[in-house]
Amino acid sequence: MQINAGWGQYKRTKSETITKKDDTLKMVWKRQQILGNSPPIPLIEGEIPKWTVHSEYPQVQVQGKIRQQSNGDWIVSLFLINGQKEPAKLRDEAWLFQPELSVQSADFQHLDIFLKRHKPRQAGKLDPVIYAEEKAMAMLYRKQVEFAIGHGVSVHAETAQNTTECAVKLSTNVVPVYEVPKTSPPQADEIPELAGLVLDMKELAETPTADFISKLNPLVTAYTVWIQQQAQRISNPNEGLTDYQDVAEDAIKNCDRTLQRIQSGLTLLQTNPEAAEAFRFMNQAMHLQRLHSR
Repeated sequence: MQINAGWGQYKRTKSETITKKDDTLKMVWKRQQILGNSPPIPLIEGEIPKWTVHSEYPQVQVQGKIRQQSNGDWIVSLFLINGQKEPAKLRDEAWLFQPELSVQSADFQHLDIFLKRHKPRQAGKLDPVIYAEEKAMAMLYRKQVEFAIGHGVSVHAETAQNTTECAVKLSTNVVPVYEVPKTSPPQADEIPELAGLVLDMKELAETPTADFISKLNPLVTAYTVWIQQQAQRISNPNEGLTDYQDVAEDAIKNCDRTLQRIQSGLTLLQTNPEAAEAFRFMNQAMHLQRLHSR
């Protein structure tokens, strides 16, 4: 692997353009970008030889340790160490600002060398409910891979092409950034079974009881088809669910339970006049609240 490290070095110096009232040059802080690239570092268990990032700053080094796991993967710990002593004056000149640390493959034939971190948890050491919940979350977010953990800093991963489970570069990020995708409900052109579904609150507030089934039942139909599709994914080896068979089946059972509750609700609207009137009143209240908000 190869390590890249750098920081912003600020020095107190005279400005070339800004002057004081007496026309003398004003003292300002000027930034210099310091960058360094390490030689190739082989994956050998033990401490990494200390690497000095820049010859002008011999006390600023990258140190680390390499360990091999039982499955053959490697864990690498890296630290950017500022060993400079603060002077009595202008202590800022001994500080590292906007520090950067990144690592990538030194072999350009094999770039996607970074794999997800394995975090096995033993069921016997956890409360059964917590263990089941953790495993369910691990299943849901199995494609959201964690490659590294920062110590007081965030880590940005540059993933490989056509996959999110391998990365080609890992970099520290002092100010973490994450783009949250917009969530929007699916439409009938995406899920044909939703055709005819009515979700407009004003229309539902004015719907006769006999028409609720035609306007809302497409939700039941679409959800039934979706559950069937998800159940088929459990046995598909390409879905990465081999280690999550039990929680995947529990998730399908929960979906079936929710489907039964939706069906029971529709039946209640058709058979209980007070429930139907309350449903209309609820939609009217939400419609008016939306109008008020706008």
